Amino acid sequence: MSQTHRPTPAPSAETLPFWQAAKTGELRLAQCRDCGRIPFPPKPRCPDCLTETLDWVTLSGRATLRGWTDIHLDALPGHKAPICLVECALVEDPRAVIAMIDESGSARGAAPDSPMQIRFEMDENGWAYPQAICVEGTKP
Repeated sequence: MSQTHRPTPAPSAETLPFWQAAKTGELRLAQCRDCGRIPFPPKPRCPDCLTETLDWVTLSGRATLRGWTDIHLDALPGHKAPICLVECALVEDPRAVIAMIDESGSARGAAPDSPMQIRFEMDENGWAYPQAICVEGTKP
């Protein structure tokens, strides 16, 4: 991590439970009670059936790799290039796709659908951010 601090999140009513759980190392997202959809980022209603009956659930953090790319410019505050940006689909709802940083670069060279684990890392500003880690033994 570079000396530049990351911007701190500005939680809204829809995202506050996510950020609170992140500080304890849990992945929590809202899930539609009617159709099971897990919208990400969190929204006030389900994007599929438009109901407002969403319950916050703790997820496993297991995901599959959709794709990755290296960014070779200092494009993200708090990250020194190069950084590996990954896109993962949650096991609990593959429609829920999360893009995040792979600080370790473990996804580099991994094939699509490789198993990933989402964990949280506390930053110097007191917030925990999701990190994608490629599960061992899945790279060629």
